[in-house]
Amino acid sequence: MKKLKKAQDELNFIFSAGPAALTEYISSYPLRPKAEKPFVETAPCKVISLYIELYGLKPSAAVVIFRQGKPDLVQKLIAWCHDDVVMMKTFLAHGQWQQIQNYIQYFDVPVLPEQNALLRFDEDELAELIKKTKLSPFAKYDILVRGSEELAIAVIRKGGLDTRERDYIIRYGSRALLEALLLEQTSPKTIEYLKQIMLIRFGRRRHILAFITQQRFQRAAEEFFLENATFEMLLGYVKHYRPEGGDLALLKHPDRDGILTYLSKHWICEEGEHFLLKRGDHDEIKVYIKSHHLNPDDEVRLIKRGKHREIMLYIAKHSLSAEAQQELVYRRNLAEICLLITSYPLSIVENTVEILEKCSLTEALEIYDEVMSYV
Repeated sequence: MKKLKKAQDELNFIFSAGPAALTEYISSYPLRPKAEKPFVETAPCKVISLYIELYGLKPSAAVVIFRQGKPDLVQKLIAWCHDDVVMMKTFLAHGQWQQIQNYIQYFDVPVLPEQNALLRFDEDELAELIKKTKLSPFAKYDILVRGSEELAIAVIRKGGLDTRERDYIIRYGSRALLEALLLEQTSPKTIEYLKQIMLIRFGRRRHILAFITQQRFQRAAEEFFLENATFEMLLGYVKHYRPEGGDLALLKHPDRDGILTYLSKHWICEEGEHFLLKRGDHDEIKVYIKSHHLNPDDEVRLIKRGKHREIMLYIAKHSLSAEAQQELVYRRNLAEICLLITSYPLSIVENTVEILEKCSLTEALEIYDEVMSYV
């Protein structure tokens, strides 16, 4: 395999190649810097691990690994870069709290000036550090996670929080921490966003319902709501505003009974149908296809899934697209093919008949001819 000459060719290759082809390519050539980030976002872990072993990663791609926090990849990358100042700063700024904690417990980290203070975690000492020094990103993060509310509020008031620290407060911080963060803001849009987050996290049910019957959340607050709302509130919001990703949010919700009821009564988008089949829960698929036909691509996925009871139930309720008919014939299951022919003779396309002949499915052809003689 030759080295690809253009960066765009390399990007196209990353998005289209399978694991074997990727492995062959990176075994011979390092990727261009612009291609590393898309590579670590999409490639299988084993392929990424090999790449790190061979070449390491540039900081922009390393950020993805540290944020995802997959233990094997993080450990391999840290082993490769532990003497690299820029990469260690990247790890401390973007890594997950527990993984950084595990590392600083056993290794000296010169780029973390507060390391000893954090290991001792004396709150009086840390309070003095907050007053007198500019804390590193991880020191702020560690104090927000482990410190008292008073100490965490002092960190917030000191300012300079990065995205990771702000996200931690938004997702896990107490009401007092969110209020402290809100008081530090000057942008009207950010102030409204944080107010909406506070409503979602701490508001009473009637107050949330009153809000969402009158207006939508801001985009970022809406994403948070879709991930964290009760199923009842989520369902009402999705039905009212049809937000992007609403069906997926409902399908990912832990309320299984709510999901089954929803699937029995409502159509879901193509992305939702694809997710439903990929997850492969028989009860969910069964309750959905009893009342709803799938889009053509997902009909093919249903047939390829190869679950006889699901296929029979689907054909008993719905005809199949031309592509799904062909996939069905290739399964060579006579009961499924005959049910399709007898239930929907006029939907059988010419190509399906040709495939029946090629596959020598004589009994199915005879049934088809007999049924068509009455049509």
